[in-house]
Amino acid sequence: MLNYEQQEKWSKIVPNWQSPINIDTLHTIEVNAQEKILSFDDEYRFINIVNKGNNLQYDGKGKAIIEGRTFDFQQLHFHFPAEHTIDGKSLPMELHFVHQNMIGQIAVVALYVELGEFSKELDSFFQDFPVNESEKDPFSATLSLNNLIASLGSGVYHYLGSLTTPPLVKNVEWWVIEKPITVSVEQLDKLKKRFNHGNAREIQPTNGRKIIHYVLR
Repeated sequence: MLNYEQQEKWSKIVPNWQSPINIDTLHTIEVNAQEKILSFDDEYRFINIVNKGNNLQYDGKGKAIIEGRTFDFQQLHFHFPAEHTIDGKSLPMELHFVHQNMIGQIAVVALYVELGEFSKELDSFFQDFPVNESEKDPFSATLSLNNLIASLGSGVYHYLGSLTTPPLVKNVEWWVIEKPITVSVEQLDKLKKRFNHGNAREIQPTNGRKIIHYVLR
């Protein structure tokens, strides 16, 4: 299990472009998206859930088309609090949908979560989970990312970074959905009470990276 209180020991040699970062909206490059930048299978199908000690990993299948390239969905996991901040503001939770294509490129679609109305779409992911670390259990659920993201009427921030857990793989494409989805206090508490120490990596320096803000039409 990762020790989030000793993150400085995760790696002695860390590349310059790491994640997560603070998204400074005054220094993003705004682009009006003429074509759909992100699209997903009508349904992502989830088949397993693994207790990673301070996280849950929901394994599944699905496909995403990102800038015309096909990526296979690998897994979903979460972080308390949200790892990426926007103008220094943090939200309660962040979901990471991890994808990989045939040549090994990794793309992570990040979705913020805030407290509000009950989420029917995400409710299956805020239920019971394996108690023992590394235990894998069957898990059956479906999710439409297309509908979920479209319902937000949101833009997306894009930059190049890394995974946020060791081995901190670099050259990861990040697609951070601008607006959060809401879940109820009761839904969030089902997970948060079991992961109350938090599992968010510290904010990393931007180091001159370009952050593109696609305005989705």
